[in-house]
Amino acid sequence: MYASPHLEAPFPPTCHWKVGAMWDYWSGVARAQGRVPRRADIDPIDIPKLLANVWIVDFDPGTLRFRHRLIGTAVTRARNSDTTGDYVDGEIPDLPRTMLGRELASVVRECRPVWSKAPPPASALPLHDVVEIERLSLPLAAETGEVEMVLSLSVFRMRTGDVL
Repeated sequence: MYASPHLEAPFPPTCHWKVGAMWDYWSGVARAQGRVPRRADIDPIDIPKLLANVWIVDFDPGTLRFRHRLIGTAVTRARNSDTTGDYVDGEIPDLPRTMLGRELASVVRECRPVWSKAPPPASALPLHDVVEIERLSLPLAAETGEVEMVLSLSVFRMRTGDVL
């Protein structure tokens, strides 16, 4: 049985436009389906201006680990690496104690969106020029209704003033 989608925006009206656009898209799909969207419900053709900032992780309930399924080009550029296929805790060993780890776990456990805006943690990957990360993480359900993936969009504010 699919979980009912949580459709109250988890971010302020001052969020980056890409965050708002991703929310509008995901919540529109959720409303139309009457449930938390599955990966198959998300069509990249519908969100071309957001794709560079999108990343998806698979959740393995057996190991409680997250693995990068897809990483957009802006995310790769900000991080200076492409970790598609790698486990998130392989690059961030203390993942459960980080903001990112808590957010991903919350999305899976509570089947609800999470938004954050903060400087990158000192223990993060080499994000030398990134001064702030704004992130929206959204659940994607399996056929059983359990969360099996997390769809995220990250906007990176750089030291130079650029935004990725």
